[in-house]
Amino acid sequence: MQTVAHIPKSLKTTPITQLEEEGSYELVSLSKLDLLNQQAKYIQIRESLFFTINLTGSHFEESRIRHARFTNCNFSSVTCEDGSIGNTEFIESRMTGFTVSDATLEHTLFKNCKLNLANFRFANLKDVLFENCDIQEADFLGAKLTSVYFQNCNLTGAQFGRTKLKKTDFRTSIMHGIKIDADAIKGAIISIEQVYDIIGVLGVEIK
Repeated sequence: MQTVAHIPKSLKTTPITQLEEEGSYELVSLSKLDLLNQQAKYIQIRESLFFTINLTGSHFEESRIRHARFTNCNFSSVTCEDGSIGNTEFIESRMTGFTVSDATLEHTLFKNCKLNLANFRFANLKDVLFENCDIQEADFLGAKLTSVYFQNCNLTGAQFGRTKLKKTDFRTSIMHGIKIDADAIKGAIISIEQVYDIIGVLGVEIK
């Protein structure tokens, strides 16, 4: 996947101490900020860069992010419910327990991120690339994945029950111990080697 975020070169560097309710952050570049445990609704982020921002434990609702890049940020235990993320990149960020349940993610890149225990329940993912990510024990229960690519990721123990998959590519990733049902596996693209992982999950024996 090519660069998905289109960000102008000329950005403002106005420092902030918190994310405001219904705040709009457009054409900004922010770095080295501790913004822990933020609570806000209806935030708008557009065409902006974020470097080394610590948002641990924050909770956002119905917020919208477009054409943004987050590099070396901490999203551990961050919740973004009922939100929308598009044309956005998360690079080398810690995202353990990151929650985007019931959210929409389109044209989004996660690269070299730690996404173990992340919660994508009932989210809608389209044209999303996970590249070199740790996604162990993440939860995709009831999510809808269309043209999603897991490239060189570790999905050990991940939950895909009742998930709807369409053109979802797992071929280069580790799938040991994933939880998936027969209906959910339809629409998945897997390698010959991964067939044995899937057959075991479905309770089929090969003799």
